[in-house]
Amino acid sequence: MSSVLLERLEGLWVGHSASHGAVTIFPLTGGRHGHTEYVLLDEAVKAGHLAVRELPTPTIPELLAVNSSPTPALLLDGEVLVGGWQHRSVNSTVLAPRGQTVLPVNCVEHGRWKGVAAQFSSSETSYLGLRAARTAQVHHSLQSSGKHVSNQAAVWESISQRHQAAGVKSATGAMSDIYVSRRDAIAAFERALPYVDGAVGAIVAIGGQIVSLELVDSPRTMRKLWGKLVRASAVDALSGSAGNLVDIKRAVRMLHRARLAQFEWYRTPGIGEDVRVVGNGVRGAALLHDGIVVHAALFRQH
Repeated sequence: MSSVLLERLEGLWVGHSASHGAVTIFPLTGGRHGHTEYVLLDEAVKAGHLAVRELPTPTIPELLAVNSSPTPALLLDGEVLVGGWQHRSVNSTVLAPRGQTVLPVNCVEHGRWKGVAAQFSSSETSYLGLRAARTAQVHHSLQSSGKHVSNQAAVWESISQRHQAAGVKSATGAMSDIYVSRRDAIAAFERALPYVDGAVGAIVAIGGQIVSLELVDSPRTMRKLWGKLVRASAVDALSGSAGNLVDIKRAVRMLHRARLAQFEWYRTPGIGEDVRVVGNGVRGAALLHDGIVVHAALFRQH
């Protein structure tokens, strides 16, 4: 399976960048790779085919996904689920088949533990700084216990720091309040950084530093996820300094680093294979299914 991920990375090209404020995005394009049939979280919930709810005895690090459709539902690392006893964020990308799947999650709302909605709805994606830190935490947990568990205290601390940096007051310490309070500023990033036709991924730089590489299996999926990625990048940018512009050579080096990293295999809560990418200044994860790289999220380790 390492050859599948490596071939996918080697087939990517870095395109011309677009910038707004402290964010620079380089689109990634590549040859035909194949596509896995699935429905994205937003679409599955809206269609009523996917219900995400608390376990019979609610617990912070797990939720229950019930898929009534024969088509798998794709829940991406970092996607936020609003409702239940606390808002949660998905710890690792999961391809949930028909039936029940226990989702590994972390809480992104510190000050609430009571039910407000029986089922969760889909919301934003966690900002990139949080996703990078949590990816490292989950990797360490997989190495020690084989479980997709993050450091909940560290997650809450990160969100608290973002609240302070953004001047956000939140009664329940909810990450979603950052997105709401900075709505207009975030919208400006969306207008300035539209989806690039044909892109299957993106390399993101914030404040003069390469931050992440995001990759999916098709332009159709990337088009639908682009807005979430831009908004998550904007939250990080609005909490930091502008920094210098990043040229394409550094984005190409990020891609090269990923190609030379090491790959480790672990079980996924759903279907497919969970591949952890580590080394050469990169840490991240990829979900593979039927010889296809469904999703990969890699973060630069400075």
